[in-house]
Amino acid sequence: MAAISAVIIALDEASRIADAVKSAHWADEVLVVDGGSRDETREIARQAGARVIENPWPGFSTQKNFGASQARHDWILSLDADERIDESLARSVRALGEGIDRAAGYEVARRPIFYGRLLRFGGYYPGYRVRLYDRRRGRWNGRLVHERVTLEGARGRLEGDLLHYTGHGLRDDYRRMLQFTELAAREASAAGRRRGFFSLFARPPAAFVWRYFLRLGFLDGTPGLIAATQSSLYAYLKYGRAWEASVRARSAAASNRQGTARER
Repeated sequence: MAAISAVIIALDEASRIADAVKSAHWADEVLVVDGGSRDETREIARQAGARVIENPWPGFSTQKNFGASQARHDWILSLDADERIDESLARSVRALGEGIDRAAGYEVARRPIFYGRLLRFGGYYPGYRVRLYDRRRGRWNGRLVHERVTLEGARGRLEGDLLHYTGHGLRDDYRRMLQFTELAAREASAAGRRRGFFSLFARPPAAFVWRYFLRLGFLDGTPGLIAATQSSLYAYLKYGRAWEASVRARSAAASNRQGTARER
């Protein structure tokens, strides 16, 4: 079958990188692209068997495209440092054999493990994403956050799961939410999308109701409650920061108009 490079992007992931690398040990290459870690991520990745290269952090899509370009093989299996390939998914990839080229890329299901507990409800699973793709026919789409692979050709689907270990502590979770919502707000502002009262009023509680009640998140106990609450908080921060950015943009535009008027 076609050779496969497992490509993992990482930044300060010393506590997680070894397990990610080991879960992809069956691939023809495991490549870790380090974005400038200040911990022992690079050393641990090498000890686990990965080839490690460094590239100053340019953003998610750009880093993943860079990693694909540096891989030794055209077929890329893309991972984050908090993801693991389960045995069923590994078997599905290997079973493709010479027929792998029938598609330009393959979707895989991501199964969330939140604070050590498998989330069975809440609408998080299967959350299919293209993670195995031919770099000659696929590329990360350039979004600042929640990036996806755009394919030129057919799309297949694999059995098995990509295990996504989330819930690294409330402090770390909140820090990640601040990072991701800032990027989402920048995207919305660049696209000219304005978020106002309705988004802030309706979307955060709707996110909670959707996850916790309509998709039965309450059946996952305390982790289900925390996950649904974080979905609501994420929506609040996302739309609140987008609104904040639009206010700043309007204020700056008004100041520029006033300055131009004074110059005249």
